[in-house]
Amino acid sequence: MARENRLIVVFGGGVQHLPVATRLDRRATMGAMSGTGVATDHSRADAIIRELLTKPYPNDPYPLYHELRALDPVFASETGMWVLTSYEACALVFRSPSFGQGEAAELVRQDPRYEWSTVLQSLGHMMVFMDPPDHTRLRKIMSRSFSPKVIDRLRPYVQQVVDDLLAPLDGAAEADLVTQFADLIPVTVICELLGVPHADHEQCRAWSEEIALAIEPVVADECLRRADAATNAYLEYFTALIAEKRIRPRDDLLTLLTRAEDDGDQLTTDELVAMATLLLGAGFETTRNGIAGGIHALLTHPDELAQLRSDPTLDRAMVDEILRYVSPNQTAVARFALEDVEIGRTLVPKGAVTAPVIAAANRDPARFGDPDRLDLDRPDNLPLTFAPGPHLCLGAPVARLEVELAVSTLVRRFPDLALLDDNPPLRDTCNLGPGPRGPSHLRVALG
Repeated sequence: MARENRLIVVFGGGVQHLPVATRLDRRATMGAMSGTGVATDHSRADAIIRELLTKPYPNDPYPLYHELRALDPVFASETGMWVLTSYEACALVFRSPSFGQGEAAELVRQDPRYEWSTVLQSLGHMMVFMDPPDHTRLRKIMSRSFSPKVIDRLRPYVQQVVDDLLAPLDGAAEADLVTQFADLIPVTVICELLGVPHADHEQCRAWSEEIALAIEPVVADECLRRADAATNAYLEYFTALIAEKRIRPRDDLLTLLTRAEDDGDQLTTDELVAMATLLLGAGFETTRNGIAGGIHALLTHPDELAQLRSDPTLDRAMVDEILRYVSPNQTAVARFALEDVEIGRTLVPKGAVTAPVIAAANRDPARFGDPDRLDLDRPDNLPLTFAPGPHLCLGAPVARLEVELAVSTLVRRFPDLALLDDNPPLRDTCNLGPGPRGPSHLRVALG
């Protein structure tokens, strides 16, 4: 098989690159052992995984997630991963110190393309692929820049970005709310937060799109080289920008990070560049899909939309429910078992690669009543969208703020908003890969 047909076997940020033939094309031969010691036949479950990982990807993966969970919420798939689809299993893995992410950086070095791929080499500098003590040190420095006080100061700016993007739509008959709205909010906000000059925002967005090509489950050499070119461009750009911030400080995140210390230990330039690249990439892709997916969900649930329009106190509850219902990141970065761990009745062995499927957990009927219905009044709504635990997404407060202001402002400003396409096209990314399946276009009549 050609080398470009390689599977990145780590959902949500994949880093174990193995020939597809050895993972997806053979019959299921593995059976997880339940607590009773009885081997389980996972041939149907593995067939579902193949369907989710094969183009054309299913437009609606949720029935498949429900079936996977019913078959076995914790099972060893033929991909070599333990697939987790229940709320209980995913929450345990996210919060338990018995699971880490640092092994990912080591596994990526096994890909034969690591020697020439800049984007693969850069993963080792990213906090998301670290465990303590490195992860603890970087997170302690970074967390100061995402404090509630910083987020409160950011609110007026995000509101202004939303208002400025909606102003040209006043009086228009229709719009594409992905390309004209959702696409533009996250990159503008993150670039502003970092201190990237406004003239460079669009270039950063384009680079982030290219880098996203490298985190699909199957990555052709051509896509990897395009991601490498964008990574090299980011490296050159941010190295120069960081040097400028050191000489001429500004009131922005990059300046704060150049000065940040933890017991006298400052971030290196490589760490700063990796952090900026990660924030732009992660903040752009998932937030865009949260905004676009949330708008689509509300437009297909008119009762909930009417309730939101009439009651601004529901804005924050709306964000929780959208993040649960849409799951803008279908899966999480893989967790590696640091010791033998019992999940439910299943023993997951030390060294196992686990794939927590956030979208399945967020619609687990054992945790959420009537999970396939959008319900803004849902009680005790705690979705796992941002992977709560030691590796909780640092940018979660920013993403939540963007979804809240973008969706609530739009639906109230345009009371006659209506879909022009009941089944909008989805992004050509994988349900069980790192890329979320958000709308690629969302055509609406503005009224």
